[in-house]
Amino acid sequence: ISYMAQGSDVYTTDAPVAEGAYDIFLTIDEGTLYYGMERTKIGRMTIYSFSATEWACLQGLYTQIAASNPEWAQKWQAIISNTTAGILSVGQLEGVIVEKGHVVGFDFVDESLVGQFPSMLLTFPQTKVLDLTGNSLTGDIATVIQEVYAYILQYDPTFESQLETLNITGNKLTGNIGLLAASDETVSSLLTRFPNLTTLWASGNSFTDVYPHLPATILNLDLTNQVMDVELNIDLYNFDANSLINQIPTLFVYNHQEQSYNTTVT
Repeated sequence: ISYMAQGSDVYTTDAPVAEGAYDIFLTIDEGTLYYGMERTKIGRMTIYSFSATEWACLQGLYTQIAASNPEWAQKWQAIISNTTAGILSVGQLEGVIVEKGHVVGFDFVDESLVGQFPSMLLTFPQTKVLDLTGNSLTGDIATVIQEVYAYILQYDPTFESQLETLNITGNKLTGNIGLLAASDETVSSLLTRFPNLTTLWASGNSFTDVYPHLPATILNLDLTNQVMDVELNIDLYNFDANSLINQIPTLFVYNHQEQSYNTTVT
């Protein structure tokens, strides 16, 4: 077996380790019982170097999760703590899906994770699927948004994610999930940084509101089975429908398909 870097004319029998694209050749010497074969191309391969920026993000992610999850931390500790060779073993990190030198997915389903939602999960530009189903992560979604934006503005102002599916089903997140789409004169909504997001599974949390409405580009949305403690004050003697509507969490009246709120009292 021999190798030749594409664009080169030099063959080597040493397996390449440097980043690049290589052609693979096979040569069979003449034998007493079989014919030989001249050097013939049998394939090609590409070696990718893992993104140094994403390696730093993984280290930050480990710090966020490990503090509240010491048992989980043991799965990553040996690789993350190896400052010289750890980056070469990224593909061995449990729950991390790596392709062509980038993190393209996280699978943290039923990992019994607790503590604040690790905002660093949303800072990987090539990630397409993020699945956190069945954990016990907490925190107000507003805080998560602030942390992600703080990272973006400080380290990567042009950040844009390839994320397509976000599954946070069965956690303990709270607040107004509509803030993902909120913007003002100085800052665009966080979802503008995630233009490919089409699936958002967020059932089984403790969200109360969806305001403003989430974009119609999110084709698959599940906000069912929210656990919340809401008290409504209703004056039956001087009933005021508008007063009642203003007290109802917007999640109850949100119609994603129509991009509206059902505020009709019957």
